[in-house]
Amino acid sequence: MFEILVEIFVYLIFGFPGAFIRWIFKFRKHSFWEVYNTDSYTNGFIGFISFILILTIYVIAKQL
Repeated sequence: MFEILVEIFVYLIFGFPGAFIRWIFKFRKHSFWEVYNTDSYTNGFIGFISFILILTIYVIAKQL
């Protein structure tokens, strides 16, 4: 049950930003919704990594 909730959380929260980043780097050859619906795990992973990167940059900048 917990695994299903985590999967839904990752898909919804990190899926949109991840799909947007993939869409930009694919030079918008496909529509955003095609990229979003194609590979949800990759979108979630890219969104999560982007979130961690932004959070890390913020924490480092805050300490300076």
